This record gives sequence, structure tokens and C-alpha cells, in this order.
Amino acid sequence: MAETKPMTPSRAMSRVSQRGIGNEAVRTLSSLEKMSDKQIAWSTNFYVFCFGYAMSFDATLSSFEILNYILDHQVAAIGTGILMLIIVIMSIPAGTVVALLGPKKSQLLAMSFTLLYFVAVAAAAFVGKENVSAQWFFYLVAALGCGLAVALLGAASGPWVDRTADILCAEDPALNRSEVSAYLLSNFQIISTVYSVFYLLMMIALMRYLDFTYPWVTVVYAVFAILAIGLVALTRDPPAPATQKQKVDGKESIKREIRAAANYYKNPRALFLAIPAITIGIMSAWKCFDIANILDLPGSINNRNAPAVNLAQSFTQLVCAKLFSRLIPCIGTNPVMVLGTVGLLAAPCLALFTNLAYDGWYILIFYCLAGLSWSVMGTAFKAIILDHFKDDQAGTAFAAYNSQTFIGQVVFYFLAVGGSDTMKIKEICIVIFAVLIMPSVFIADRMKAKEETGPELPL
Repeated sequence: MAETKPMTPSRAMSRVSQRGIGNEAVRTLSSLEKMSDKQIAWSTNFYVFCFGYAMSFDATLSSFEILNYILDHQVAAIGTGILMLIIVIMSIPAGTVVALLGPKKSQLLAMSFTLLYFVAVAAAAFVGKENVSAQWFFYLVAALGCGLAVALLGAASGPWVDRTADILCAEDPALNRSEVSAYLLSNFQIISTVYSVFYLLMMIALMRYLDFTYPWVTVVYAVFAILAIGLVALTRDPPAPATQKQKVDGKESIKREIRAAANYYKNPRALFLAIPAITIGIMSAWKCFDIANILDLPGSINNRNAPAVNLAQSFTQLVCAKLFSRLIPCIGTNPVMVLGTVGLLAAPCLALFTNLAYDGWYILIFYCLAGLSWSVMGTAFKAIILDHFKDDQAGTAFAAYNSQTFIGQVVFYFLAVGGSDTMKIKEICIVIFAVLIMPSVFIADRMKAKEETGPELPL
């Protein structure tokens, strides 16, 4: 490996000794023949977790597509806004809960809440739109279950990746920890996207060929939620870092984890690294509330083709995640972040200065750009988060990311429910925040480098 270069903000060209560059960058566990029995065991454990996580989480995301068809309009509109608000609020303490319970118990608790969500949504669907008061009760229960589940799932995924990467790298000094994290995250993203495609195709098949109604589709989702609980129950908790293994009484343990969470939120790097998450959240709100509504306008492709454009987004995420798992060890995470930033800038600029969104199948461009951006956030950016906040702060950092991606959606969701046309506002916000992404990442890297090397930083 090349000699370690001086510390600079560039994630691709700095910290060579940790991240690696070129052909010797990192052995990323792509060949089982090169792995020890312990590495194989913990890798398998991680991927079983990934399958369980995706089976539960992506079923929840897929179910959002049918809420408008089974719920009264006001119940769906206001209730979904409340659901998102619960995710934002409950993500704040979620990291502390995960640190106290451990990733596996937190995951199982979250999946139990997911099952509660599906049971309540199914109940709301079966009572029908004409029984608004009953739908309100059941959907508010569902919103509470889903909000708690998503908050905990997002927080628990951080320690799973962080601890598994530690175990794998401890077995082989030639492995590069940051890039192993990126590799695990890429495969995590691939598995999640495959499940998204599966659920979308399953819904189409159930309704078109087996005459399932939407309420019965939610029952099928509940069955998958139960299977996900069984799958994660088979896993083992990855060992905690030494600082979290210390035997202390319950009160002291809670205080320690609260301090760790508070230290994360007080760290100015956390503020800078919130910019990419907020940006992708606003873009998600724009795609869901505005671009999706264009499908039914004259000149567009009709909302019957919504599954097709969502499939295009999922396939884009799938291909990009696989590509990034190969690229990151060679070029680092920052160039991949630049690519994601280009996607985040291109989509709103095309909407602001062209009519492509209203011109038939050209609307696919926006879904593909959304797929590219989400893939970058799920791989390169989460690897950056883990590089900045490891061990006892990993859960809090991932929970914060979760919360930040929903902040924009909550704000613009309630504005839309109030009747405001916020499409252009969202587009301008995306452009402004996207321009700030790379400077914010560079500044966070620079601050971390100063913390590690002292005030004098080589140029």
C-alpha cells in the first residue's frame, strides 16, 4: 500500500492507511475462500439480520402505497403526517434505547411494533371508509406502532454494521474497516431493494391474478412481519465495544448512554452531516407528493403505471448499490457522494427549467435520479456516518439520520394537507441544500482530522 498521505478533507484521497486506494485498497470479503470460520459465521449472522430487517421494513414502506385506497382521505392525510412526526420525535431517544437493549432485542421490539402496525392497518381496512371514527382509532394505533418501529429499526442498523465490521477486521489486519463498512452497507442496500421489488411485484400478482383486495394484501404483509421476527430471532447480538461491556448498575448504564447521545448531538460534526439527510428527505417528499401526482395529469402516463416507475427507481437503487460496493474501495466515498449530489441537483433543476416531468415516460428520469440518490445515501453516506461516529454513538447517529430524512417530509406533508402548493418551494430547497452537501462533508472531515491530529493540520 502507498505511503500514508497528509490528512486532507478529501475522503477519497485522505487517510490512506485506513481507507485504502487502488488494487490493494481492501479485501472486501467477496470470496468465502479467503475468510476465516469466524468471519463466515458473523457475516452470515449479519446477512440473516439484513433479510429480517428488509422483510419487515420494506413491507412497511410498500404498504404506504395502498393507504390512500383503504383509508378515508382525512384519516390517511392527517394520520400519516402524525406517523412521520412520531418517527422524527422517537428517533431522538432511539439510539439510547438500542444501546441499552442491544441491537437484536431492539430489532425484535421494533418488528413487534411493525406487526402491531399491520394488524391495526388491516383492521382499519376491514371496517371500511364509511366508519371514519373506527378508522381513526385503528390508524392512530398503527401510526404509533409504525413510528416506534421505524425509529428503532433505523437506530439498530447502525450498531449491526459497526460491530460486524469490527469483528471482521479484527480477524484480518489487511482489511480496511471503513471500506468493509461500506461493503456491508452496499449489500444491506441491495437486499433491501430486492425486497422492495419483491413486495411491489407480489402486490401486483395478488391483486391481478388472485383477486386479492387491499385489506387482504395488508394481511399478507402481516404474515411477512411475523416471518421477519422469526428470522431475526435466529441471529446473535454482535459483541459490544469494550466501553459498553463494562459492568455497571442500571442507573449508571442509562446515564452513560444518555451522555453518549448528548455528546453526539453537541458535536458540531453531527450538524454538518445532517445536511445530506435533510436533503434526501425533502427530495423524497417532493417525489411522493408532487412528481407522483403528475402521473394522472393529461400528457402523463396515468397512475396505473405507478408500479412501473417505482420499479424503475428500485432497479436503479439495486444497480447503483452493487456498483458502489465495487467503486468505494477504489475511489473512496467522497466521489460517490459527489455523484449523489449531482443526482440531487439534476432532478429539481430539470423540473424547474424543463417540462420533462409532464412529458409522458420522461418522468422516469426523476424516479431514476431518486433511486441514484437514495443508493448513495444508503451506502457512501452511511459509511461516512460510521467513520465519524462509531461504537456507542453508532445507534444515535443512525437514529438521527432517520429523523433528519423525515423532517422535510413532515413539514411539507402538513403544508400539503393544509392546501398549500409547495412543489417549487421543495425544488428550490433541494437545490440549496444539495449545494451545501459536499462542503458540509468536507468541513466535518476537516474537524474530525483536527480532533485526531491536533490543531496543526498538514496541508
